Amino acid sequence: MPGTLVKVTLEPDGIDLGTYTVGPDGTVTTRFATTNLTAGTHTVRWTPA
Repeated sequence: MPGTLVKVTLEPDGIDLGTYTVGPDGTVTTRFATTNLTAGTHTVRWTPA
């Protein structure tokens, strides 16, 4: 829903990438940079804030 806040987390390390607002068209666009990640597969998780 537009105006909804979503929290973005990088799993499995639980790195908080911030909280963002859903735009009027129902999308969220963001950029982030990370360092010192463990090797392997990571998932960007978007959840209601």
